[in-house]
Amino acid sequence: MNALALAPPPPAADPPNVADPSAIADPPARRRGPSVFPVLDAPRPRSIEAHGAAAQVLWSGLSPALRAQVADHADAVGAVLADADAPLPGVPVRAEVCDPAALAGPGRHEHAHGLGEAGRAPLLIVAEDGEVTEDAWRRCLAAGARHLLRLPRDSEDLLGALTALKRPSTRGLIVAVAGGSGGAGASSTAARLAGALARRSRGEDGTVLVDADPLGGGLDELVEAAAPGGIRWSDIGLLGPEDGPALREGLPEIDGVRLLAAQDGPTPTPDLARSALTALAGTDARVIVDIGTELAAAVLEAADRLLLIIRPTDHGVRSAARRLDAWPRPHGGVGIIVRGGGAWSARDAAEDLGGELLGSFRDHPRTAVPLLDRRRGGADRLCSRLAAELLAEGAPS
Repeated sequence: MNALALAPPPPAADPPNVADPSAIADPPARRRGPSVFPVLDAPRPRSIEAHGAAAQVLWSGLSPALRAQVADHADAVGAVLADADAPLPGVPVRAEVCDPAALAGPGRHEHAHGLGEAGRAPLLIVAEDGEVTEDAWRRCLAAGARHLLRLPRDSEDLLGALTALKRPSTRGLIVAVAGGSGGAGASSTAARLAGALARRSRGEDGTVLVDADPLGGGLDELVEAAAPGGIRWSDIGLLGPEDGPALREGLPEIDGVRLLAAQDGPTPTPDLARSALTALAGTDARVIVDIGTELAAAVLEAADRLLLIIRPTDHGVRSAARRLDAWPRPHGGVGIIVRGGGAWSARDAAEDLGGELLGSFRDHPRTAVPLLDRRRGGADRLCSRLAAELLAEGAPS
């Protein structure tokens, strides 16, 4: 089961949603707004053109009312809902959805129609608003479900899950970089990693640095990119995978890295951040995202992995643990980078947080400018090694 899998049910009568989002009562279904970019004239398979969708979601539940709601959500993200026993030929399967009733009894649901991990598409379970029984939770766990969502209450979360899953089979790599506590150095590490990727890819236009920290000082200021111009957050609307190449080409370039930042305009909303990353995932870009706590959940829905920068102190490790408990974990896992010294060893801190120790470094020199200034040791050396490993792994399929 991947990192977004359901947790066992709590003793309370009304168990929370797996991602523990804020409850939203009867939210209206939202449709993607028109893109500010022209749709690229890329050839599409005839079978996809015939059905008007580039992805399909399979339905194998028993409730007609829930099926109708899931169909509306699939349509809102540009996918089409098809029955699992009659999938559309030639249209990629991005998810399979059913209800708890389909998992019960001797003829219970067989989750084997899709193309995801081990030949299967990710499984989502939807239920009607109200109490979800312990037996239903156990059936969902046994089926390997990624989410259990109640409709219409969790409408926004179903939209987010389908948006994140509706990606091309060949796609870019999205790496989120976050601090385990305030001042851990996530922004400067993200900029250094993006710079290292750009240098190692020998000038290919394939590295994007995204500022998704609304309360930060701005990556454009951090890397001293005065008035970079180009597309910024306020210039874009809700996007789809076909918008990715145009978005990337319109971003300002600093030292070989394309930068998406607010500059002096408004910062992104969770919906905008999620859709921009979905668009960039439709390219071959390597996308490094500096995230703040406000957008963490939205970004991590679209990310392949998370790099968490921590301070090895009691306060730093406790803060990092609380953030990881509150955030969804990407399917590629969590890597721990330790900055500076403290009461914890780097290995013990990573083990306590349940992440892979990627390395450690001392504090950055105060006069160094991330992305522009390079040094042989410290964070630059670590980011150079990580960049080489990311390029060697290649993009996820």
